[in-house]
Amino acid sequence: ENQATASGENGNGETVEDDSDDGDDPSGGDDPTPLSVPSIGLAKAIVGQVPAVSGVEGNFDVTYEFVIENTGTDTLCNLTLADDYTAQMGGAFVGVVTQPMITGGSAYQPGTATTIFGGTSLTSEMLNGDGCIAAGETLIVQLVVELDPDNAGALQNPITGTLDNQGTTSGENGDGDTAEDDSNNGSDADGGDGPTPFSAPSIGVAKAILDAIPSTSGVEGNF
Repeated sequence: ENQATASGENGNGETVEDDSDDGDDPSGGDDPTPLSVPSIGLAKAIVGQVPAVSGVEGNFDVTYEFVIENTGTDTLCNLTLADDYTAQMGGAFVGVVTQPMITGGSAYQPGTATTIFGGTSLTSEMLNGDGCIAAGETLIVQLVVELDPDNAGALQNPITGTLDNQGTTSGENGDGDTAEDDSNNGSDADGGDGPTPFSAPSIGVAKAILDAIPSTSGVEGNF
């Protein structure tokens, strides 16, 4: 908040002064002018991965958690949360296992999650736009998707070999100004903007015969 003071003096040397009032009516009261800064942050993390319930060998059901935080001064409504898995992961994205669910946070009006999220460009939205978060409040959303990291059409990071993915959120203040943010990997919604990597656990084993000699038992034909 901020407030200015004005004063003036008449011909008799008498001074009048007034503290500013918020708005454009100088004859009103004396209220400070608030600074309006709409801002929003988004974090995204993998909080679980298990072999896919579909039973397809090599596939995984991955639980992603999104944390939306109002990092500004204004209450934000018309919240959105979008993630296009197909565009970012290609053939590695198999489908949605569990629809988005609002699982926590401190939002005074959490709103509702959609039941038709599909992870494609046309079905990337997870929220119904009926949520609001005041300054400093958060909203937590989780969903589960099935991934096939070995799919021939998988879009992997050329350096790390991971399947990288990033979501986007937005909110609107009372003046119609929109704040938006791309997700940051982890749980810090007020951090930077970086994709969340997925790497499949793997292990390998090799076995070879190096030598064969007649068995010490003396049984003919055994080795």
